[in-house]
Amino acid sequence: MSREFIAPKNFKNGRFLLNKFRITDLIIWLAVLAITFVVFILYMLGDKVKLWVILLIWLPMGLLTFLYVPLSIYHNFYFAIRTAILFFRSKRKFYWEGWHKYGETENE
Repeated sequence: MSREFIAPKNFKNGRFLLNKFRITDLIIWLAVLAITFVVFILYMLGDKVKLWVILLIWLPMGLLTFLYVPLSIYHNFYFAIRTAILFFRSKRKFYWEGWHKYGETENE
């Protein structure tokens, strides 16, 4: 059984930049990109250049880019992971609603 709903044509428009990115996500991504680029340029001005250091410099930018890749159901990987952590850390309350006795009827 599938559940469907009809969404208007402009559903979720205006909430995200390019309908994919939140403003805070984009600001964080651009800040990390600027810091990574400055550290990379400063490292390249030195005498010895090693590949593993260059990869280490660009690793945070690569991980952040992976976290901000848009998903279908959730906003992005970061939002999906954050939602899962908040769900498992929250205290869930189960309310007692009494006993339920399943009795077979003649029709079954």
